[in-house]
Amino acid sequence: MKPGTIEKKHYHDGIEIVYVLKGNCKTHKEGNTYTYKKGEIHEVINDSNEELVFVCLTIPPESLKNTHYIKE
Repeated sequence: MKPGTIEKKHYHDGIEIVYVLKGNCKTHKEGNTYTYKKGEIHEVINDSNEELVFVCLTIPPESLKNTHYIKE
């Protein structure tokens, strides 16, 4: 994820597990794992000057039908 970018707030109809491979920012830190429960609203804010690299596992697999973005 490029520096200075924000992933919009959203939630899933399942769980999401995120592991940060590289980088640190406001919402995520390198080497940490984050687990979001079904319906839990979350976002990624890369307010750093470096790229944020992470791996996501969404169960069931992420799709337009089971990922819901919050309108602000």
